[in-house]
Formats: sequence, C-alpha cells, structure tokens
Amino acid sequence: EIDEAVAVAEEAIKELTAYRQSIISEAVTRGLNPNTPTKDSGIEWIGQIPEHWEVRKLRNLCNIYGRIGFRGYTQADLVSKGEGAITLSPSNMQNGYMNYDKCAYLSWAKYYESPEIQINSGDILFVKTGSTYGKVSFVDTLPMEATINPQIIVIKKVIGISKFLYYVLRTNIIQDQVRFTVVGGTIPTLSQENISNYSFPLPPLSEQSSIASYLDKKCADIDALIAVKREKIAELKEYRKSLIFEYVTGKRQVI
Repeated sequence: EIDEAVAVAEEAIKELTAYRQSIISEAVTRGLNPNTPTKDSGIEWIGQIPEHWEVRKLRNLCNIYGRIGFRGYTQADLVSKGEGAITLSPSNMQNGYMNYDKCAYLSWAKYYESPEIQINSGDILFVKTGSTYGKVSFVDTLPMEATINPQIIVIKKVIGISKFLYYVLRTNIIQDQVRFTVVGGTIPTLSQENISNYSFPLPPLSEQSSIASYLDKKCADIDALIAVKREKIAELKEYRKSLIFEYVTGKRQVI
C-alpha cells in the first residue's frame, strides 16, 4: 500500500514536470495571445511563429564563454572553503536554478586568471560536456565569487531579457538541436560553436519581459506542487522503513 502511494506521487511529479515543460514551450514559441496571426518560420523544427517575431541564432544575442585550453585546472588548484572562489559544476544546477549546498572551491589565482567566466547574477549556465549535457540553470543569487568548471559554458551580456532566453534554452526547440549536435560516446560533448548556432523564435523586448514574468509565476506554482509531492514521498518512504524495522525487531506484532 505504501509503495502504491509512492508510485502515485511519483507519477504526479512526472505529469507536473511535463505540464511545466509544455507551458514553457508554448509561451516562448507562440507567445501569450493564442489569437496572434502566425507565419512560417522557415525552419522545419520551429514551424509556425507569431508573424511579428523573428528567428535568431544564439550567437547574435549574447556572449558565450567556457573554460578551455590553458584556463583549465587540476586537482592541485582546488582549495578548501574560505581559500578561493566557488567552481560550479552540473551538480550545482538543480531544477533550473542554482544550489550551493555542496560546492568545490578554486584558488583565487585561478579565479582571477579568467575574468570572462566569473559568474554574476543574471547569467545563464549551460552544460556542454558529460551525461547532463543540455542542462540549463539561471543564476539568480550568488553566495560569493564563483566561476565554472570545464563542463559548463556561461551565457552573458544578453541582448534582451536574460530570463526569457533561459526559458528558451529549456524548450524542445533548443533541446532537439542539442541532441542533434552532441558527439562522443563515453563523454558526450557539445561544441561551443554548435551551441552558438542554435536557432529559436524571438519576440520584441516587451513580450520577452511579459513572457518571462508569466513563466516565473506559473513555474513557481508548479514547482511548489512538485515539492509537496516530493516531501510526501520522503515521508512515505521513511514510514515504510520504520514500519519494517518495528516488525522485524519485534517492537510491533503481527495480529
């Protein structure tokens, strides 16, 4: 009975996650007005877009930086907390935002060596190497100075609304291009050049802002529901564990 309740909650999380994805995709590819006239985007995987929108490439709207070549680092460059800056990894990117519960730290010398990849609030992080390639997170807050490890690129100096671009990068329009351009078997990798060439529909600035605000609220509501379901799952699993323990140790008797 407990396992069945857990399965129901897990299925609800899947449905809520899919619903969130559909809301994001619909808003950033069609806008908020369903009656807006559309046109052919000219790109098969994008399809119809509002007639006053345009199709742009990522490279035309932002700067993309990564830790490459001599800017890499070794284990010897890693330090203890308080002795350097945070070096962010894909594990810090959770559910589209940043989590700093578990961080690695890079020496100050290495941090200052690469000012172009020093992280600021409003930056967008994108995983280009490893099993979570294509993962996206928005940097809303920073506990201290931070940079990135070689698995990640940072998107800066966005022409437009950074939050809108963050939502675009989470859509299937971009993620399908990610799957098409990834190379490598053991270690999947996306080239920075390919990422910069990803295409997507772009509305005027005022619409970018309203869409981003709309999605912030809708996603927050859905994320709150998902959090409740996850908490319920944790409680059920803990109850199952304690129930088993009580019976097998004789603290509770089968009647």
